Amino acid sequence: EVVHYIDTLNEEAGTEIFGYCFDIGHANLTARSILEDIRVLGSRLTVLHIHDNNGADDLHLMPYSQAAKGAVDWEEFIAGLREIGYRGDLSFETFMVMRTFPAALHEPVMKLIAAEAAYFRDRILAE
Repeated sequence: EVVHYIDTLNEEAGTEIFGYCFDIGHANLTARSILEDIRVLGSRLTVLHIHDNNGADDLHLMPYSQAAKGAVDWEEFIAGLREIGYRGDLSFETFMVMRTFPAALHEPVMKLIAAEAAYFRDRILAE
């Protein structure tokens, strides 16, 4: 349905100015296939909100912090973005880590999130 709306708005505008913000953590709460959703959105996917959860609660944690069943399938995420040729920004919505870790660890945790971003970027852009 959202694809129809985006395409209709872009057609009326005469150019592609509308896109979709795909919130990976929220998508994970629906138990749908992130890979399939990314495929359907294709080039309409223009913004990402990246965060992890357990599939039941909107936790806004950094990627790979949930090992339990229900966590985001990061391999599907990477494969989908690579498949559609995603070249946009990787926006992390991981504010809860600042509430979970003591202040003395904030800088190293932010460096870890930056390392995750570089890892995603390199895997998405890999030919």
